[in-house]
Amino acid sequence: MGQSVYAQVMPLIGRELGFSVRLITTFVSISAFVFLLTTPFWGRMSDRKGRKSVLMIGFAGYIISSLLFVLVAYLGLVGVLLTSSLILSFLLARVLNSAVGAASRPAAGAYIADITTEEERSAGMGQYGAANNLGTIFAPIMVSFVAFLIANTEIFPSYLTPYGRLIPVVLMSFLSFLALLMVYLYLPETLEAGIEERKRERMSYDYKLLVFVGIGVLIFICFSSTMTVAAFYIQDKFNFSTLVTQERQGIAFGLLGIFSILVQLTYVQKTKIVPINFISISIPFFILGIIFIVISTTFTFLC
Repeated sequence: MGQSVYAQVMPLIGRELGFSVRLITTFVSISAFVFLLTTPFWGRMSDRKGRKSVLMIGFAGYIISSLLFVLVAYLGLVGVLLTSSLILSFLLARVLNSAVGAASRPAAGAYIADITTEEERSAGMGQYGAANNLGTIFAPIMVSFVAFLIANTEIFPSYLTPYGRLIPVVLMSFLSFLALLMVYLYLPETLEAGIEERKRERMSYDYKLLVFVGIGVLIFICFSSTMTVAAFYIQDKFNFSTLVTQERQGIAFGLLGIFSILVQLTYVQKTKIVPINFISISIPFFILGIIFIVISTTFTFLC
C-alpha cells in the first residue's frame, strides 16, 4: 500500500511544487536505483539477524521517511523551502525511503521461503504477490476516497485543502506503525541462528539464475515506468483537474490490483508449472495492455 500511495501522490505533489516531469521521474529513477543497491544488503542482513528484525527496520524506515516527505512537501507548498533546497530535501526523503524501506521486501520474501516447502513455494510466493496486489487495490481506494472527501465534504478543515495530496501519506505512516506493532507482537522469528548463513556460503550463482534476475529487472523497469507516468498521462490526455486525476488514477490502479489478485488466487494457485513459465505467459499480456493504454481515446477504454 505504501509504495502504491507514493506512486499516485508524488507526481501530483511534484507538479504542485513546480517540478518538471523530467525532474519528478529523475527522483523516481534515483530512488529505484538506491532500492536496487540496498536490497541485497538487507537480504544478507535477514540471513544474519533474522527476518523479523529486518522487517521491522523496513517498516520504521518507511514511517520516518514518509513523515519527512510530508514535512518537505508542506514546507515547499507554503514557500519555506525553495528551488535547490527543496529539490535536495525532496531527494533526501525519497532516498531514505528506498534505502531503509527496502528492508521489508527481501525479509518478507525470505520469510515465505522459510515457512513453505519446495513444492509449496510457487503457491506461497503467489500468495505473497496477492498480498502485494491487495495493497494496489486498497491504496488507490484510500487515495481516491480522500480526494473525494476533500472536494465534496467538510470532514477535513478548509485549511488542509491545499495539502490534500499529503493526507494519504500521513494515513499510510499511521497504518505502517500499526503493522510494525503487529510484527513486533505477533510474528514469530523463523530463522534459526547460523543455519541460513551456512546455506548462503554454499550457494552458487549459475547462468540460469542470472538470466532469471535479468528478466526480473527488465519486468520491474517496464512496470515501474508505466506506474511513474500514469498520473501525468491520465491528467494530460483527458485534461482532468488535480483532484479528478487523483480519483481516476485510483480507479485505474484499483482495477489493476483487483484483476492481478484474481489471477494470483486462481490461475497461479491452481496451476503447477515451473515458475519461469509464468513469466513467459504474462509478458505478452503486459505488452498488449500497454498497447491498449496508448491507443485509448477515453478513460473508460483505458481502464
